[in-house]
Amino acid sequence: MNVGVIGSCLSNLPAALLMADYGWTRLNNSAAQRSDLFVSQVIEGREPPPLPLVQELFGVDPAADDANRFLRENYRHLCGMTEIEPSRPGLWANLHQAKFDLLLLDNLNDLSAEIVRYKGAACDPFDIFFPLHLIDVHAALAESIEVGTPLTPQQSADNWIEITRFVKALQPRARIIFSSAPYCTAIGDPGRYERAIGFHDLFVDRASAMGVEVLPPTNLPVSLTRLPDDRNHFDMSVYRALAGHMHMSVLSGWSNWTNKPLPREVVEAEVDHSCTPSPQVAEAVSDSDKSLLPVVAAAIGAPAEEIGEDAAMNRTEKWDSLKQIGVVLAVEEAFDVKLPFEATTEAVNVPALRRFLLEVGVRAADHVDAAEAPDKADRPPAVSAPDAPRDSLGPRLVAAPVDWGGADSGRNLFADFLARARSHPRAPYLLLVHGKERRVISNGEVLADALSVAARLTHLPRGAVVALVLDHSAHLYSGFIGCILAGLTPTILAPRTPRQDASVFQDSMSVLFRRIRPAAVLTGGAAADSVPSGDFDLVDMARLAPADADEVAGFAPPSPTEGFGEVVAFLQHSSGTTGHKKGVMLTHTQVLEQVRLYSAAIGLEAGDRIASWLPLYHDMGLITSFILPTIMGCPIISLDAQEWVVRPGLLLDLIESEQAQYCWLPNFAFLHIVRNDRTRGRNLGSMRMFVNCSEPCRAAAFDAFLERYAEAGITPDRLQVSYAMAENVFAVTQTEAGQVTRRLADDGAEYLSSGRPLQGAAVEIRDPDGWPVPLGQLGEIWLRSSCLFGGYHRLPELTSKRLIDGWYRTGDLGRLNDGELFVVGRTDDLILVNGRNIVAHEVEDQIAAVPGVAPGRVLVAGEFDDEVGTSRIIVLAESLPDDVLDEAAMSAAIGEMVFGSTGVTPATIRLLPRGYLVKSSSGKLARRASLNKFANDGMSLVEAEA
Repeated sequence: MNVGVIGSCLSNLPAALLMADYGWTRLNNSAAQRSDLFVSQVIEGREPPPLPLVQELFGVDPAADDANRFLRENYRHLCGMTEIEPSRPGLWANLHQAKFDLLLLDNLNDLSAEIVRYKGAACDPFDIFFPLHLIDVHAALAESIEVGTPLTPQQSADNWIEITRFVKALQPRARIIFSSAPYCTAIGDPGRYERAIGFHDLFVDRASAMGVEVLPPTNLPVSLTRLPDDRNHFDMSVYRALAGHMHMSVLSGWSNWTNKPLPREVVEAEVDHSCTPSPQVAEAVSDSDKSLLPVVAAAIGAPAEEIGEDAAMNRTEKWDSLKQIGVVLAVEEAFDVKLPFEATTEAVNVPALRRFLLEVGVRAADHVDAAEAPDKADRPPAVSAPDAPRDSLGPRLVAAPVDWGGADSGRNLFADFLARARSHPRAPYLLLVHGKERRVISNGEVLADALSVAARLTHLPRGAVVALVLDHSAHLYSGFIGCILAGLTPTILAPRTPRQDASVFQDSMSVLFRRIRPAAVLTGGAAADSVPSGDFDLVDMARLAPADADEVAGFAPPSPTEGFGEVVAFLQHSSGTTGHKKGVMLTHTQVLEQVRLYSAAIGLEAGDRIASWLPLYHDMGLITSFILPTIMGCPIISLDAQEWVVRPGLLLDLIESEQAQYCWLPNFAFLHIVRNDRTRGRNLGSMRMFVNCSEPCRAAAFDAFLERYAEAGITPDRLQVSYAMAENVFAVTQTEAGQVTRRLADDGAEYLSSGRPLQGAAVEIRDPDGWPVPLGQLGEIWLRSSCLFGGYHRLPELTSKRLIDGWYRTGDLGRLNDGELFVVGRTDDLILVNGRNIVAHEVEDQIAAVPGVAPGRVLVAGEFDDEVGTSRIIVLAESLPDDVLDEAAMSAAIGEMVFGSTGVTPATIRLLPRGYLVKSSSGKLARRASLNKFANDGMSLVEAEA
């Protein structure tokens, strides 16, 4: 018997069991990600762009395992189909050439699958199912993509009727069984429930008339589902039952009895989800008398002596993807356990199978590393008896405000947190959202972990630099706090992202490590690969046990209330877009002064909630979403930055559910949320302030956000702006709370005011020689304040160039208007040509619209030409891969674009291969590094075209 699939796991898993239990042959193993893609690309023949172009557009690094493997194995010639075994004939070929006895269809992916639409300038718009979490979605790509909404029941039903007609015309003798997607997995998602029920009502009669057997939406007890983390899968026994039904249906020739009308109370019956089981977690690990290797050998039909620790799917003979389910089922039966569903796709080798067994509390008799799963009972006791795990901050708890008047000016910047955590250890400190994890971490838990770090590093001298190289996790907070309390100098550094050039990153990180000379590095997991070799203490954060109650109570030296004032608290490293990263040295007094002034300027109070996706290795995230709330006693809601980029609406979900009051966003983030948030009917009334803190801040971002969320309670006075930088701890200026932000038109662009300087700060606009310019004129922003840093770590020459007579020259371009600051760019963005001011990033935005230019991969700069006595414009642009690309025409179009917007003809236009220009950890072009690279390749910038 031959079986084929057009659907999801709801069909693929029963098909696999038809093979394992009844000896059927599966002619294809395809997954239709959504019915509309199948219709447009398989039936209507709309060809998607070629795979290499998709890889270029989404920035898939050929050396990156996950994203590249997904495209390489799954793309085939159809964006909408996944051929899990690309070595076999695809569904299209089999439908035309083979004979199917059974075709299994289902609409599960129509309930929630979201299609990515690429709508950038590089090519015509196209739709694709692509897991964005596998790549680094930087700002330029975010501008070019849009994530769609799930299909409506009517759209889905119409698509599947068309697919059924198409399939029946090619395979008239095949039996078709259609499994309507379940609705018992729609807990907390009424939209999913309505889509499941609505589809069946619209589809069943039409399909039955075509001779299709339609299985109604499954309504099973929650004990058989994979909730709460997995809405798409059931216990394996469900799929085995479905396989048995399908087997009997085909062999017996049953009529379509399942298509007869069912009582509405049965079809629409709701399950009592109050007893939803928690995921199985082993409290202890027990030793089994069974060995794993013989079980694997028997499952794949191989001699036992051929199976060792290196046995793996697609590496070991007879262990292929079709045998994988059999291996997992055999392990479950042999050890009498239920493995997580992920084991069917992730336990693809012997070590992975051992890890899954350990997760459910079983150590096989032939286990090779007994230390791999320490017994939880061996962990030291927590600060106090732990509460049940929470996934919400709960009701607002008002913390005691910081006593700024009576506080010791020489205290540790986390002295207030230390006292608060000791007096209220169970109060929530952080709601951490990362992948499937959504967990509240209390003051006491953070302090216990922080003190374990302090204890681990007691051998280091006070002031020693400690680098934190970690992915998004609670360890970032506790590790940083632990270092501060211990009198050490932490600095958070970004791990490498998939889009960063590996060699450039390693060179930069090695140079940085040689300069800052860390005495220790806190790391763990995949982030550890970003740490260069060196003479320092390497600490795996996952292996540190939290301090016990006695250690917390007895922590004293060094005293948190004295002797810290002018001591450097931490180093904040800039993004490095203009060279290697510079460590900004900030003292405890400077940080506390910033928190005092800035919290007063924005009206932040103890107990207010701050929602953020910002990474902590940038000053915006470090201060607003970590240090500021930690000192003030404000719970933090922290979402992983990569997850936010893919699903920006998650931030608003958290703001709604947790009733947050403050959120800081860079300018592009406002537009990214508007374009990709699909939820309607939001209530954002709890928010006091969204703060735009990225230069330059454009009015268009606020306009779009207001239009989209006015009905959600967002008013113009809740959208504010701040001008901030690490060298001033954070904020230099801030618009007035409760007032509408002013705007100013500048050469066709409308900019937002960044507000007035904070108390104790002064701002001047100066010319390139350092002299003040007339009021309202564009120039470089100079700063003086009580929060101003003392210099760059181990960079005395740079410090002397930037700190002059108590003033800091920021390198930013702006103007003052009625006492308010308007920031328009960087001085290195300003090109002076024949007395004309040209802002580079504005010209770059225009060039990006030229067909064939890679989005976000344009650099415009100026180089002074002694012969003519002025600067000349150079343009470096990466082109998209295209065999028929007319470089001459592209260069001409770029020249016309630049001349049309500036009145100046570029002296140099050079088209470069994709990936040539260097980017920083923040996703921005590293301007100086890119120009140096170009020059080092042997070409003078001005004479490159000669």
